[in-house]
Amino acid sequence: MLVHARGVRGADELPDWRIGCVFTNSKDRGKGVAAAAVAGALDEIRHAGGGVVEAYPEQTEQRPPQRGAYLHTGPEELYTRYGFTRVRKIAKWRWVLREIV
Repeated sequence: MLVHARGVRGADELPDWRIGCVFTNSKDRGKGVAAAAVAGALDEIRHAGGGVVEAYPEQTEQRPPQRGAYLHTGPEELYTRYGFTRVRKIAKWRWVLREIV
């Protein structure tokens, strides 16, 4: 539970669902594994009745390249592909993104 996590601080309303981490093994990156994981999670959320979904990805645009270990929550572009939009900034390179499923 993310009660004291940065993603919850400053929230006007709590989400129904959260995707907190989509870390992919280094030898499997770039093969669509993280995208399949997010798509699967969203399908399961939809089947469970849907609601507000939050994610806490790293901003990668306009930023120096990072090692994959720093992207354990996924890159922002991964979530925007599925309709997520920025809600608020919670760190220099991290945002809360939301989507209604």
